[in-house]
Amino acid sequence: MLKIETEKKEDSIWIKLIGKATVEHILSLKESLISLLTQLKNTRVEILTSELTHADISFIQLLASLCRSFSEKEVTLHFQDPVHEQVIELIKLLGYQMYSNCMIHLDNQCVLKKTIDKNREKNRHE
Repeated sequence: MLKIETEKKEDSIWIKLIGKATVEHILSLKESLISLLTQLKNTRVEILTSELTHADISFIQLLASLCRSFSEKEVTLHFQDPVHEQVIELIKLLGYQMYSNCMIHLDNQCVLKKTIDKNREKNRHE
């Protein structure tokens, strides 16, 4: 089961994911994010993954594919710390740490790579 909680905070929307972000539940997450997207413009979306119990490749693929739709509405996607370790490992597995720039906005760094870099920097200081 995947529980999706949303909360509006000033100029951002926080999306808290609880449970399994897996292929069995990815359609409900996609529908929630697309529904949310129709209401947003020029907003920051924070994804909270710390309460996930499991994630798979479909979760990362969904976020990557929705990135273009978000950018068209001037919505920026970010992961809120702490990022679930399995999410970090999946981003690495899929090769997003290799991107130097976002494939959509060449002047911005890929949000998935930023997450890896931020995690790497955090681990360096621990």
